[in-house]
Amino acid sequence: MDSISSFVASSASVLNESLQLSGLHQVLIRSRGIDLDWAAASCIECDIPKASLVLDCEAKSAGIMFVSDEYGQWQFKPDTPWKAKDGSCPRYRSPRHEYDVFLAKHPTIKGFWGDLAYLKARCFTIGGKPYLLITEGGFKAIMGCQYHIPTVALVGVTMGLSPKKKGEPDLVPGLKRLAEAGFGFIFAFDSDDSVKKPETVKNVKLAEARLTKVLKNYGCDVLSVTGKWSHEDGKGLDDFINNQGIEAFREILMKAGSVDAESRGTSDSKKAKYPSADAMARIVAEDYRDRLKFNNTNLCWYRYEADSPGIWSPETDEYIESVVYQIVKSKGLINLPPAYVGAAVRFLRHELIERQWKSRTDLIPFTNGALEIATGKLLPHSPGYHFTWTLPRAHCAVASDWQKIEGWLDFATQDNRHVKNLLIAFCNAVLKGRADLQKALHLIGIGGSGKGSFCRLVIALIGIENTHSSSLDDWSGNRFEVAQAYEKRLLLFPDEDKGARQLSKFKQVTGGDWLRAEEKGKKPFKFKFGGMVAVASNFPIFGSDNSSGMARRIIPVPFNAVVAAGNRRDLDSTFEPELAAFTNHLLSLDDGWVERTLRGVVEIPEINLQGWENKIREDSVAGFLNDRLIYDPLSQTSIGDSAYAEGSLYQAYDLYCSDQGHKAQAVKNFSPNLIELASAILGWQVEKCHTRVGKIIKGLRLRTKADEHIPTYDCELHSRCDGCCDGSVTDSVTGQNVYPVKDVTDVTDKALYRVEKIIHNIPVADRTDEEVQNENIPSGIDLDPSHPSPEPESPPLKESDPSPNPSPNPSPNPSHYQTAANKARAERIADEYREAKASGDTEKMEEVRKFIESTDGLHLRGFFKRVLNGISPTPQSEPKPSRIFEVGDRVVVNDVGGLYHEVKGVVVDIRPTPCRTGLLVKFDKEVSFCQQFEFIAGDLMYLPEK
Repeated sequence: MDSISSFVASSASVLNESLQLSGLHQVLIRSRGIDLDWAAASCIECDIPKASLVLDCEAKSAGIMFVSDEYGQWQFKPDTPWKAKDGSCPRYRSPRHEYDVFLAKHPTIKGFWGDLAYLKARCFTIGGKPYLLITEGGFKAIMGCQYHIPTVALVGVTMGLSPKKKGEPDLVPGLKRLAEAGFGFIFAFDSDDSVKKPETVKNVKLAEARLTKVLKNYGCDVLSVTGKWSHEDGKGLDDFINNQGIEAFREILMKAGSVDAESRGTSDSKKAKYPSADAMARIVAEDYRDRLKFNNTNLCWYRYEADSPGIWSPETDEYIESVVYQIVKSKGLINLPPAYVGAAVRFLRHELIERQWKSRTDLIPFTNGALEIATGKLLPHSPGYHFTWTLPRAHCAVASDWQKIEGWLDFATQDNRHVKNLLIAFCNAVLKGRADLQKALHLIGIGGSGKGSFCRLVIALIGIENTHSSSLDDWSGNRFEVAQAYEKRLLLFPDEDKGARQLSKFKQVTGGDWLRAEEKGKKPFKFKFGGMVAVASNFPIFGSDNSSGMARRIIPVPFNAVVAAGNRRDLDSTFEPELAAFTNHLLSLDDGWVERTLRGVVEIPEINLQGWENKIREDSVAGFLNDRLIYDPLSQTSIGDSAYAEGSLYQAYDLYCSDQGHKAQAVKNFSPNLIELASAILGWQVEKCHTRVGKIIKGLRLRTKADEHIPTYDCELHSRCDGCCDGSVTDSVTGQNVYPVKDVTDVTDKALYRVEKIIHNIPVADRTDEEVQNENIPSGIDLDPSHPSPEPESPPLKESDPSPNPSPNPSPNPSHYQTAANKARAERIADEYREAKASGDTEKMEEVRKFIESTDGLHLRGFFKRVLNGISPTPQSEPKPSRIFEVGDRVVVNDVGGLYHEVKGVVVDIRPTPCRTGLLVKFDKEVSFCQQFEFIAGDLMYLPEK
């Protein structure tokens, strides 16, 4: 060993200069398909003296020395082999000292064989277990490693074990270390010609058998591919890879078979015979066609009655492989390669695939059979029903007592028959999977009001295994959450809180749309949810959604019957004995009645009130419509293009938001949302029209003090809940049914609006009575153009567009709103001006100044300047003019509390109008942005010349 150590030290320079191999040796290495970097990392050139030193015997040829740093096992390949004493002429020579395994050195990664965790991650795996190859010869080991298949080389097929002279054979140190680390091994020795060299083949099999026995004592899995390729394809694995390619060799490895130590000990052993994977798949399919199915919709295997009688349950691919393996074993087949079962399962999938999984919808599965809903007959279970769910109890046809459940429903709904029927109809829809109704239940109430008890009642009714409980945040944001609802009958969102979230996926699941589902590591699939959806929360959570689609789908149910903490009890155990009777009652209900109840054809005032209160609580436009607007079919009101448009809807809305602490919606969204609320949700007949001077809405007007006798919409709903509703109540405000059957009201085909559209184009004075009658105008409508509907002052409506019939409750000039609005608006404009001035935004400052000086901003000028200059308003008295003023008089402004108080100037113009006389005063010096201003006589005092 000392001689070898000295040789290593003397050869360090050669080892560091990796490409010092001669041209002849480089050609030899390349011809074998080996990368020069890999070869140079483990090979050095040796002349005869150096080879003799390492081998500890006389070498007769120079050659290549394979160097293993890991365990010091070297091997020499002479350029010209010489004969040994036994007459053989070996192609490789090993040192005469103790031997070990040869581990090829990685050209770039240090410690490639030292870090076992790193090594396992790069091994060839079968069934998730890492395997190392065992071969003979240095070049074969290098070839396997360079293709990322870590390969161990023995210096001889029998030299994986210690010499017999040292007692019971054990693994050589390098192989023992790998065996103790838990690796599996695959033998890949040379494929010798069994005809020409039968003795060699026998010796290799015996060597594999002896080594296998010892490896298994260490708990190792041992396979073999020796002889799996023909001698013509290449003798060693390096020859096979060089001729056939690495992928062909990987396929060989997937066919690795187990090593039977006993059978390999005899020369007349025969290879086990078994049918092909395709043939085995056909055999299994014939025997288990009613027990195994592959669902093409969600790409998952299903097994019949795996968990419950009559039910198909999903199974993983791995479990199906184990099932097929047990079936194959039961047929007496052993010693199968691992790839055999996997191939059989793939063929089996082709035999048993179901393109579309369709379950029977006219049957309800119980544990003791399938109930035919139409006839009430209990049928025996059958695989052809394709049930993937079942009620977790047996069907009992004689069960009829559900008084405790009914008593609790009466208490929870406060004896409201309509709300109770709604909850019962929902339970029926859950049982029957009425997703076609496109309705979701929203339970709203404080803690202890019964929301959770009703949810648990529905869960017990349908079964926890048929329910998926989620949250709106997970449903909207987790891409793997939707797949959990596949084949469920109830999707529950308990204890939801307020929060900003996207509701598109929630609308999809309640609207019958296709859902995209994805499971980790699997291909995504699409499905339609076939169950019902329920949400529970302490507060309204959907009101901020402005679309009518959400309002149509959500059924808000108030839960107000709060139970004291000391009186609460376990209702689950109370409900459980009556579930069978409750189920019978639900299944006896008429589908038409259930549909009418859930779709809202039967008016339930409490539900309508709860839904509207949810809306106005979170939607500022709904709150504005409820508090500040009145439905008047004969009115028309300007929408306005900004918060400064005097007398417009948007101006009033902006003020309302300021008073209530809401953030106002953008003007471009305001009118569409307002019209959708009024028409689609409330059923009011409103219409947006374009005029020459702006956009208006017909059918709405601002509420004034004169309208105090007209209740707000929520007040009207409250009155109905107090017993004023007989099922056909019409709105006392509008005179029409507030909850029409149609989801969207068609406002363009009404006779009144057809008349109004005609009037826009043909003057009323030019129309004859006969022409009016031909338009089917309802009786009682006055077309006298001398009584037009009140119109907003700014922007004014065109004179040729009078309303055909004036409103019985006209909207007067809302001065009590406008004064407060002007003050609040001026304060906001002043704040904008100050911020622009502080930031140096001259463009914004100029924009504010131009607005204040414009006609539209004139009415805000005084308020604005007082706020900007920090002048607090004081109680104003009515000043008396000291004289009749003339042009040229010097005056002092007596506008007490105003911006121009005690400002001096001269009268430059007098502007008489039918209502007042305006005096234009030019100031001695500019005040804020203004050099002159128009006053009335009461605002001025005569200033005599000194």
